[in-house]
Amino acid sequence: MEVGGLVRRWWSDQRMWLIRGISTCAFGTLDFVLSQIGASAAGFNLTSKAEEKEVNKLYCSGKFFFGTTSSLFISMGTIAIVNLSSFVFGFMKAVRRVGGVDEMFLQLLLCGFVVANSLPVYEAMFFRKDVGKMSRSVIYASILLACALFCVGKMIS
Repeated sequence: MEVGGLVRRWWSDQRMWLIRGISTCAFGTLDFVLSQIGASAAGFNLTSKAEEKEVNKLYCSGKFFFGTTSSLFISMGTIAIVNLSSFVFGFMKAVRRVGGVDEMFLQLLLCGFVVANSLPVYEAMFFRKDVGKMSRSVIYASILLACALFCVGKMIS
C-alpha cells in the first residue's frame, strides 16, 4: 500500500512539475523581455483556492481545476497539443521506416513521457464536462498557436 502511495505522489509531482515549468518559464521570460525593453510587465492577481463545493471535490479527487480563463493555460494547452502531435507523427514515421523505432526510441520515450504527464491537460481540454474543464477560448487559442508553430516549423525546415 505504501509503494502505491509513493508512486501516486511521484506521478502527481511529475505532472505538477510540468505544469509549473511550462507556465512559470513562459511568463517569466515574457516578464523579463518586457521589463528590458521598458514596456509594462505582465501582472496577475491572487485568487482564493477552492471556494465552491464542487471545486473542492475536484481537488480532493486529485483532479486539476482549469475552469478559469487564464493565459497561463494557453501555454500548457499549446505544449500539450504540440507534444501529442509530435509523438503521433514521430511514431508513425518511425514505424514506416525500417529500424526507425530503434533510431528514435529515446525521442519517442521522452515525448511519450511528456504526453503522459499532460493527461490532465488533455482531459480538461477535450473530455471533462464539469466546472474544472478548460474554457473554449483557451482551447481554441492553444490549437491556433500550435498550428502556427507547426507552420513556422515547416517553413524553417
